Amino acid sequence: MKKFLTLLFVSLVGAAFYDGTAAASSLFGNDSYATLHGLSHADHARTVSFTGKIRGNKQYFFNMELSFYNNQTVYGSYIVINGADRNVTLKGLYDERSESIVLYEYGDNGRKTGYYFVGSLSIIYSEVTYRCVGYVLNGHYKKDGTKVNWPFKAESYQFS
Repeated sequence: MKKFLTLLFVSLVGAAFYDGTAAASSLFGNDSYATLHGLSHADHARTVSFTGKIRGNKQYFFNMELSFYNNQTVYGSYIVINGADRNVTLKGLYDERSESIVLYEYGDNGRKTGYYFVGSLSIIYSEVTYRCVGYVLNGHYKKDGTKVNWPFKAESYQFS
């Protein structure tokens, strides 16, 4: 049942942002106006929903939604389903050239919690159509001043 619900969630959110354009190396597609770097309109964003797992002292399953802006900023939130079960605010940066991303957690008071995600974001291409079919977010979940350095992986798929 859990696999079915996860697949349903991924398919519903994936369909919400599929734009049908051909594969390109940019998160925003093949439109030169809509690349992450070089775009002068800061309000243009691409929102992507992920499901993933942090492998710490136990496995933590999460849903994450991130909005990527052309000025390399990323805003979003995530919720650990088998953890605190509450939305946590994320703010960070994405460098499209190196595919690197860092996302800092913020508490209800607007201050950094010391927890953050650091890793890479890559595009998944269809082997049949060579179109973008989703994204993979890989890296480590860390906490300042502690030994928390847990691997995580999250995926987001588009369906045509």
